[in-house]
Amino acid sequence: MTTLLFSDLARRDVLDAIRYYDLQRPKLGLRFSTELGRALRHLVAFPEASPVIHKSYRRALTRKFPYSIYYRVDARTILVVAVLHNHRDRARLLTDR
Repeated sequence: MTTLLFSDLARRDVLDAIRYYDLQRPKLGLRFSTELGRALRHLVAFPEASPVIHKSYRRALTRKFPYSIYYRVDARTILVVAVLHNHRDRARLLTDR
C-alpha cells in the first residue's frame, strides 16, 4: 500500500487554491478539490506514470483546472511537495521546497 503525504507548503498551496476559487464563484473551490482528489487517486494508483521533470521530482496535471502536482516517489511513499497553478514558475519550486 502506498502512503500519500503532503509537505506543509503543498498543503498551503491546496488551501490557497480552494480559497481563491471560492472567491471567484461559490462551490468552485469544492470542484477544484474534487478534481484534485481524482488526480491524486490516479497518482497513487500509477505513481510512476507522470514524467520526471527534475532529478526525482515528477509532475502530474489536473484535467479541469490549470494546476500541476509536483511529487517524489519513494519505496512506499508519495510526497507531494507542491500544487501549483501552471503559470507559476516551477524553477522556484525546486529551490524553495
